[in-house]
Amino acid sequence: MIYSEFSKEREKAKARGDFHKLREKQQIEDDLRGYLEWITQGEDIEQDDKENKEGSSRNSKSIRDNDRADTQVETNSIDITNAPSWWALKRKKLSRDNRRLRRMCRRMVKSKAFYWIVIVLVFLNTLTLASEHNSQPPWLDYFQEIANLFFVALFTLEMLLKLFSLGIQGYFVSLFNRFDCFVVVSSILETVLTYSDVMPPLGVSVLRCVRLLRIFKVTKYWASLRNLVASLINSMRSIASLLLLLFLFIVIFALLGMQVFGGKFNNNPHEDKPRSNFDSFWQSLLTVFQVSEDLVRIL
Repeated sequence: MIYSEFSKEREKAKARGDFHKLREKQQIEDDLRGYLEWITQGEDIEQDDKENKEGSSRNSKSIRDNDRADTQVETNSIDITNAPSWWALKRKKLSRDNRRLRRMCRRMVKSKAFYWIVIVLVFLNTLTLASEHNSQPPWLDYFQEIANLFFVALFTLEMLLKLFSLGIQGYFVSLFNRFDCFVVVSSILETVLTYSDVMPPLGVSVLRCVRLLRIFKVTKYWASLRNLVASLINSMRSIASLLLLLFLFIVIFALLGMQVFGGKFNNNPHEDKPRSNFDSFWQSLLTVFQVSEDLVRIL
């Protein structure tokens, strides 16, 4: 009795420790994401200040040049060797425009409007996959094919926008972004292989169904659901141990069934042997699983 109580307390303490480790890991990821965002905001502010200083210095310089143009004409000669080249000026302008564009894209991908647009696209993709059925008309096949290409293109554009605006390191900090990258790359690979006749189309592809897991992004603004998902992920190890224990029970009873019922289900030689038998290990394993699910049908 005392040993069982200690075992229960040890299991509870272990479960609490695993849960706290998961929460600490999530907190570290959130802190890292916030740190990277703080760095990018600081770079934007620094660049804005630098551009403002350059603009004010150019304005003051032009005013001084206009005032001294009449009195010091001989000092207006420019040293060609010290002047910046056309390529240096062009590269500086392109770099400035690139930073401005990245800043705009960063604000766009972090907005709630962009987030809900992606969620709506996921729901539309779900409806498209749910519309597939047996003996469907040819126009529906064509519509689903075009819709698949459309969603692949949109999700690829979303990934490229985030990669451009957040950077590679900032993009792959988030676990959802890693999952999105895997799904998009897999979808592109599937589309290329299918249209190049390397791989035959598989109907509703597994990779297309994996896209529906994007709906878990809604946990970003749903705290209770986010905690539920975290608890489910934390209990995966216990669930795997339980499944392994159930499999061991099935193996034990399959071996026992082979010893007790092996070769005894073919009494009538004129009839086919039933599929549910214990003559081999794999067939016995399947029969035990069927018995655990639907005993009346087996009998």
